[in-house]
Amino acid sequence: MKALFVTHDYIEIKNNSCWCKNAIKVTIENFLVFGELYLLAGRPNPNKPAAQPITEELPFLPPNHVEYLYPTNLSVVSHFKNEKRNKKLMKKLFPRMDLIISYGPSGQVLEVAHNLGKPVLTVVIGCPWDSLRHHRLLLANILAPLSYFSARSAIKKSEFVHYVTTDFLQNRYPTDGKSIGCSDVDIGEMDTSILNKRLKLHQKRKGKIIKIITTGSIDANYKGQEYVIKALVLLKKAGYTHFQYYLISGGKGEKLHQIAKSLQVEDQVHFLGRLNRSQVFETLDNADIYVQPSLTEGLPRSVIEAMSRALPCIGSNVGGIPELIEEEFLVPPKDVKGLAKKILSFQDEKTYQEASTKNYCKAQNFTKQKLKEKTGLFISGGSQYGKAGENFIRINLACPTKILTDALNRLSSFIKTL
Repeated sequence: MKALFVTHDYIEIKNNSCWCKNAIKVTIENFLVFGELYLLAGRPNPNKPAAQPITEELPFLPPNHVEYLYPTNLSVVSHFKNEKRNKKLMKKLFPRMDLIISYGPSGQVLEVAHNLGKPVLTVVIGCPWDSLRHHRLLLANILAPLSYFSARSAIKKSEFVHYVTTDFLQNRYPTDGKSIGCSDVDIGEMDTSILNKRLKLHQKRKGKIIKIITTGSIDANYKGQEYVIKALVLLKKAGYTHFQYYLISGGKGEKLHQIAKSLQVEDQVHFLGRLNRSQVFETLDNADIYVQPSLTEGLPRSVIEAMSRALPCIGSNVGGIPELIEEEFLVPPKDVKGLAKKILSFQDEKTYQEASTKNYCKAQNFTKQKLKEKTGLFISGGSQYGKAGENFIRINLACPTKILTDALNRLSSFIKTL
């Protein structure tokens, strides 16, 4: 059986091997159960580096199993031109496949696949509505409702859907197909000494510098790091000057630099740049509190990684974050006072130890073996539907608004990449 995995994430071929970012490796590997796996992916652009480093080798994927999409994030004109070229490429590749896997809902993938009688498995990793609604561009905000309805339609009509959340994305984007709610995050095998090291480290630091950390794009407004910076200001005014904030991410972060400087806390805010996986874990091990202040999220990988290092976590009550973090450590998005209060709550040793222990235990649900147990039956059970059939839903090409809708959908996709 042949399955084609379609994603705009970059796949790099070097030294006769395929490489990807860490966030997508496990997802791709899970679908090997179908047999022969092929990829239709984004081509790395030397002038536009990937948001996350391409550090993970895919030894199971032959380079000749990879085809590249035409880039749709260079300009508005090239976006529309290359969308047409990508559709033509899909029409060429899809007939050879038994199953199409769409990493993220795509009306274009669904349309081409169903017109060819091919079933679609859609992997839902986030909410298009929220990501566009909190985008820095007004046009993106305007297109948010369209993106929302387009995603709902694609997910609803997919034969199979893999949600990374347990409830949030399922409730917002229901499907008529077979589905599973399971994270695609793999934290590897957990070292039983991590928890003990964490508690000992915190006891040594009691009354000294406390390190707060966030992993996430420093150029995306919806990640919300500015509200942690503003919380530092409140803590400083109250006499708590021993908190230091560390941000892991590539990018410039000009807005965050400016905010920290204007609020006179730049000496407490540290930009660490882009780190590889081992460096991220090392940095997490040397921190005291993890904060995810996002305005929107799916099921954040960074929170699960922090939990696996036994870090107490604070997060905003949006998206899939409440599925990970205890309610007592959640705050409404943009709640600066709430963040400051939660940060101070971990000065209580009992509170810190309990949160650290609970997070470490919960993170064990995301080991590679656990994820395989959860996804294996769902995916292998779906493999029997791989052969092209005649009863799959087909797109109604006679719809009078289809041309306009397609154009707006493509524009919406382009805005997300800016």
